[in-house]
Amino acid sequence: MTRILMNMNYLILIFLLLLLGLSACVEPVGIPLRSGSQRLVVEGIFTNEAEPCTVKLSYSQDINALKNITYVSNAKIRITDDRGNHTDFREVSTPFPYYLSTNRQFVGVIGRTYTLSIELPDGKKFVSRPETMQSVPSIDNISVEFDNSTKSFNGNKLFGYKVYLDTQDPIETGNYYRWSAYTYAFKQTRLKPCAAFSPPICRDYYWCRENEQDIIIGSDVGLNGNPIKKQYVHFSPVYILGQSYVEVRQQAISREIYQYWKNYIDQTLRTGSIFDPIPSTIVGNVYNPNNPNEFALGYFSVASVSVKRFIINSIDMPNGRNLIGTYGNKYDSSPCPEGTIVYTNNPPPGW
Repeated sequence: MTRILMNMNYLILIFLLLLLGLSACVEPVGIPLRSGSQRLVVEGIFTNEAEPCTVKLSYSQDINALKNITYVSNAKIRITDDRGNHTDFREVSTPFPYYLSTNRQFVGVIGRTYTLSIELPDGKKFVSRPETMQSVPSIDNISVEFDNSTKSFNGNKLFGYKVYLDTQDPIETGNYYRWSAYTYAFKQTRLKPCAAFSPPICRDYYWCRENEQDIIIGSDVGLNGNPIKKQYVHFSPVYILGQSYVEVRQQAISREIYQYWKNYIDQTLRTGSIFDPIPSTIVGNVYNPNNPNEFALGYFSVASVSVKRFIINSIDMPNGRNLIGTYGNKYDSSPCPEGTIVYTNNPPPGW
């Protein structure tokens, strides 16, 4: 028995020595992590609408493209068409620096090609690849459906309405679309002190602009020349029963813009499975002409636009009355997201 214990102790000692030896052979390795070089970010779309074009410029990091944004001031910006016509831009400082076109007569024309040029304050230049404006079909019909699944929206779980459109795809092949929308959502503040001889309960009513957050695109592959029916374009949230104002925009975009957004969606929807699309660099169309391998983040888009506006009165909508028991006298105590447009006690202009 004693001999067995001695053998066991010997084996344990050997085992511990092996462990010490193995740990001595393992040295901590410092893995260099790329912090990402600073990149120019370009956001801009030029349309056939008679309103100023907006371009935003900022600097960001490759790895954290949506954080620590530094906006670019004192840049020179110009859009030029294939006939030499152009518009320059002026800088607007609030709520953050951005740029507006100055030539109100210079709007997009179907079939014409446009190029964006940028000169940064340090003299560095960027240009976009030429983009041709495509023809957009009209929006034929808008429909809405009550969504009782409660969607997480700006930190709140809300009921709302799913918005759909119908349109007719042209008989020409190779048509590409992007859909965007926003809601001026009806909200209500907390109780506030009332003036003399006024009702005992006083609130401010306001409309806060809520943009559709999803990138929604489509093509005519498999349906060329046929109607596009019930295309989802927007979730319109209901904070409190009342009137909300909705605008839906249908854009005709180029194949290159469509492919850019498709790659972007594919990358953001990766789940880590073996069936995920292969990671790839999302390359925009704005680059340094003196170094063609240096691309800005983002994309300068050219698109013709069809627009539909309508009002959702949640009290009169199907299922609207059923919301009263759920919402009751619900108010929205949180302010609108920073940088959004707010109109208090009166509907937004034009509505």
